[in-house]
Amino acid sequence: MVSTDFIKAARRAEDFALKCPELVIVDEAHGCTLAGAAGRGRRQRHDLLRRLAADPERHLVLITATPHSGNEEAFRSLLGLLEDDFADLPADLDRAEREGVRRRLARHLVQRRRGGGDPGQPGRRTVLDQGDDDDATPLDFSPGSDTEGGRQATRRRLLELARRAGAVASEEDRKLQGAVREIRAFLKDGFRPVVFCRFVDTADYVARHLRGVLPEQVRIESVTGRLPPAEREARID
Repeated sequence: MVSTDFIKAARRAEDFALKCPELVIVDEAHGCTLAGAAGRGRRQRHDLLRRLAADPERHLVLITATPHSGNEEAFRSLLGLLEDDFADLPADLDRAEREGVRRRLARHLVQRRRGGGDPGQPGRRTVLDQGDDDDATPLDFSPGSDTEGGRQATRRRLLELARRAGAVASEEDRKLQGAVREIRAFLKDGFRPVVFCRFVDTADYVARHLRGVLPEQVRIESVTGRLPPAEREARID
């Protein structure tokens, strides 16, 4: 696994393109689209993916929860990574005579739909990490974005969840205590484990606790998107 922001620079992109495996999975692929005066970083990401996609033997999987932001040019630049001529698709794809184009395009697309709504607290998964039965389906939900009449009720429920979460002591956090046991076992066997967390606040919370329970000679670093790129690289090094 590697960050596209890390390998997009020319000095790293060249080496990665030469050693790239036959299957590439790109998460948050909408960050690699082009439209109008795209920024330098976005263009570098797009250029790298286009170079990788040029190899007909390579399999490219683009994952995104927002493939179409409303910008048709950006969407077509993403499709163009799959096949060059997809970048110039006609605008009126819904016409009957476009059936062949639609079928050809559909062979490249897979859409996962969310299951039925949770009857309990809207926004539950936006506040709490999912458990071990995580169905890997992201919740596209913004607290407070429902109807006007339900906003206050949603706010009250979210505040109550936040209050309950804040009252949980780390000693009572069974998932955290399980992680501590696993990490201690890895350290005992001479490994230097990396712990991945879904949310930035979770990563900082876990790091704070580990610093308090692990031996002083064990250095704990929390590396998240809150840090500027240079500091992230320094902490990883």
